[in-house]
Formats: sequence, structure tokens, C-alpha cells
Amino acid sequence: SGRPLKAYGPQKFHTGSPRVIDERPGRGSEGIEESQIFLLHFDGDNDRVSLANNAWCQVEGIKEKIPLRFLTVEDTRAFVAKVPPHYQEWWGSRSRVKERRAASCARALPPGAKVQLVFARTLASTTGVTSGADQVLEYQVRPAFSASFACLRENARQACAPMTAMR
Repeated sequence: SGRPLKAYGPQKFHTGSPRVIDERPGRGSEGIEESQIFLLHFDGDNDRVSLANNAWCQVEGIKEKIPLRFLTVEDTRAFVAKVPPHYQEWWGSRSRVKERRAASCARALPPGAKVQLVFARTLASTTGVTSGADQVLEYQVRPAFSASFACLRENARQACAPMTAMR
């Protein structure tokens, strides 16, 4: 309309590094295995070196960071082939997923411990973009297996009385 446009300074936005957008087992799951393999969906492509250096397991009662070990493509395919069909369907879903990774903590987790998968704010995408905050996924390891047996005995050296309850 013949009037000059108002000048604005440069506009910036930050897309951040790839984030985990879905995972199996789901966040907050209790009863994960001591050697649990996590299936992770990311919304972008991770720099492989950055992913190895900026992702770890933090375990209650263990002061050190336990590296997060990422499975090879072949090992991931073999693992996914063994999971229930609904996990396989989820793994192959195409919505917003840019990268799929399977990972486990580099050592066995203690029974009953609280576990966090940590993706540091310094995790970079393939283009070098990093995130502004850590992403933490929380879980709890299943309790240690235990079993007990009790029965009525006439004395400590005899077998269980066969006509009584055995628990």
C-alpha cells in the first residue's frame, strides 16, 4: 500500500537435539529386568559419537554413571523378532520417528533399584544441534526373587506332617 515495512531484527529459534518420544518399556515402569533392553524412538537423528558419550544409566546406590550400550542393527533386529507382536508393530510405526535404537545398561542392575536413563543436554544431532536440558527416563528394577516354605513339624528333625498345610 505504498508504506515502508517495519524492520525487525533477526529471528532465532532452537529445535533442540533429538529426544526420546516413545519407549518400551514405558516411562515409570516398575519391574524391569536386571539386564533390560530398552527400545527407543527418537524424533531426530543422533550423532553416533555424541550418543555414546552423552547417554548413561544412573542407578540408585551406585555413584558412577553406567554407560548406555547401544545394540547393533543386527542384534536389534534379532531382539525385536523375539518380542510380542504388538511391540513389533510399535517398533515399525512411522509417526514422527526418525531414529530407532535398542539399548541396555552396560552392567546388570541391582534388584529393586531405581534406574534413570539419562540423555544429557550436550547430546548432539547429526547437524550438531544440542538440547537445552537433560532428558531423564525413570524405571524400577524388579525385586530380588525370593521363595519361602513352611509346614508343621512335630520337631525340627522330622519331615513335614503330611496332613497339615504346606505353604
